Amino acid sequence: MRHDLQNIVGKQIKGVVVTEGESDPRSQVFLIFSDETYYEFYSPCAISWTSYAYRGGLEEVKNYMPHQGIIVEVCDDNLGGKGAQRSMRHLLKVLRDTWGRMSP
Repeated sequence: MRHDLQNIVGKQIKGVVVTEGESDPRSQVFLIFSDETYYEFYSPCAISWTSYAYRGGLEEVKNYMPHQGIIVEVCDDNLGGKGAQRSMRHLLKVLRDTWGRMSP
């Protein structure tokens, strides 16, 4: 699997776009960054959402579903602080707003 995830770690997310349709890929999530770049996640199946952000970091994520194999892991533990908290609050608001528009 090719990926460029190491180049998105540390970027500030300024928006999220979620698409869904009948053709492949059926579901897409675009992370839009403050430097005017974006990254796409896609799936041939519908993508589901959780209702909130979980507390935890890399170890909690790795232990969350131990029967699933990790195929890519990219993390920078030096990131964080108020800017990252503001970015996450904004991302969660965008996801909530987007999910609200997609739900029947």
